[in-house]
Amino acid sequence: MRSSDYFLQRGNAASAPLAKGDVRAAAENWSKDPFEVSGDRPQARKKIFDTLLANAQNFKVPGQFETRPSPPTVTRLAEVQAPTLVIVGEADIADVHAFAGALQAAVPVVRREVWKDDGHLIPLEKPSDLVNRLQAFVTLAERKMVVVPVATLRHYEGAYALGNSTAKIALKGDRLVLQLGGEADVPLFADSESHFFVRTTGTEVQFERGAAGDVAAMIIRSPGGNPIRCPRV
Repeated sequence: MRSSDYFLQRGNAASAPLAKGDVRAAAENWSKDPFEVSGDRPQARKKIFDTLLANAQNFKVPGQFETRPSPPTVTRLAEVQAPTLVIVGEADIADVHAFAGALQAAVPVVRREVWKDDGHLIPLEKPSDLVNRLQAFVTLAERKMVVVPVATLRHYEGAYALGNSTAKIALKGDRLVLQLGGEADVPLFADSESHFFVRTTGTEVQFERGAAGDVAAMIIRSPGGNPIRCPRV
């Protein structure tokens, strides 16, 4: 059974009391849904119940206001240039995780996070944590960058030893990207001609030159972590 089919069946079961005009029972069913809210969070579940009970008309909206774009949005995700944060609860349904994965794969500057012990309604489950995370992300998204000539960026292209593996720096268009073990390219934004940062995480990348002026190493600094020196190979 596909997760979307399961969602429809679950939705139909939760809303079944509406056939008898029992809005309260339907609201209670949805407030107990294990995918909407994960675990025992009585305040969040009460918020769902109270909101549905006070807005019973929302049970009667079968999607007539939905507008499907053409061409489909998924084919245009690469056009999104704004830094993007995708947060999904660990307990959410498989469809939502699939959508989050599609965003992570296609949007150029993106950070995907799966929050443990949360469901679909993280704003109700962890409102303070969510606000703090968004504020931190906005700070990174608004960080100023400088323009570095492409001729300078080309000097940094190549492979660097990272532990027992290899990290690569490539030039795509007018921007450097960090490539790690077949994962999606991580765009680097310039803070200076030799110092760069990852806009979605705050990780710093600095290039070190040797006595002859050639690029000798790449130093990676993750927030809260120790610097990792990666010699050029």
